[in-house]
Amino acid sequence: PTQEQLTSNPGLEKPNPMCSLFPCVFSCNLFNQYFFLILWCWWVFLLFISILGFIYRAAQMAIPAASKAVLQFHLVPYGLEHKVSRLSLRPAEFFLLGRLAMNVKGSVMEEVLDELINVRRKGRDFELEAVVSKESEENTKNSSLTKLNV
Repeated sequence: PTQEQLTSNPGLEKPNPMCSLFPCVFSCNLFNQYFFLILWCWWVFLLFISILGFIYRAAQMAIPAASKAVLQFHLVPYGLEHKVSRLSLRPAEFFLLGRLAMNVKGSVMEEVLDELINVRRKGRDFELEAVVSKESEENTKNSSLTKLNV
């Protein structure tokens, strides 16, 4: 039925006006349906990748061995992965060094690692000297007390 027939004869069964007036809408809906299905699948894929990235970062922050392994992986092209075993750093520091290793030349990274190793060694030597000097102070106090008692 045409539009004139629908308005002039109220007794006729009225079909869906969208189908009679706009016959091409159905194919457009099919296209939109498939387009948004593909778009939804893409968003699910991106969500899955984001969750994996979040788990990776959480493991890197929570597990010191994982942070150390990632830093060693970034240092393999420079041949410096053996120097990481001498470092005892927090996971955040390993993460920062890994980011640094991705953005600087190997020679610069080698200097940074050598300096960190030297600073840690000096800090440990300083701690040992403090312990030795404290023990020597205690020994001198104890010896002076024994001289006073005698």
